[in-house]
Amino acid sequence: MERSLNILLVDDEEIIHQTIGGYLTDSGHKVKAVCDGFAALKAIESKKYDIAFIDMRMPGMDGLSLFTRLQDICPEMPVVIIAGRGDMDAANEALKLGVSDFLRKPVGLLELDTILEKIQPD
Repeated sequence: MERSLNILLVDDEEIIHQTIGGYLTDSGHKVKAVCDGFAALKAIESKKYDIAFIDMRMPGMDGLSLFTRLQDICPEMPVVIIAGRGDMDAANEALKLGVSDFLRKPVGLLELDTILEKIQPD
């Protein structure tokens, strides 16, 4: 990918910030990593993101609830749900509601490249 993307990474696990966020940063993208849905909503108040990667299970606001809120605020932004094995029904529901894609944990870093290649920022 030749263009650097602004990426919002929402996950309550620091290891996800380090692995996924680190990989995306090393790939030349600008990553804002936050720990919950409320912080994600605050982040999009001040910046436009090309894509958001959102964990399905987080304290306070789950990924599906955050996706719904993001759809109201910035419906053009692609959202990818990150789901554990126990969250596959919810991930399928999210696909029906319009998320761009979902990834299963553990996330293969090369899967991120495949998803980002589909993104065509303005």
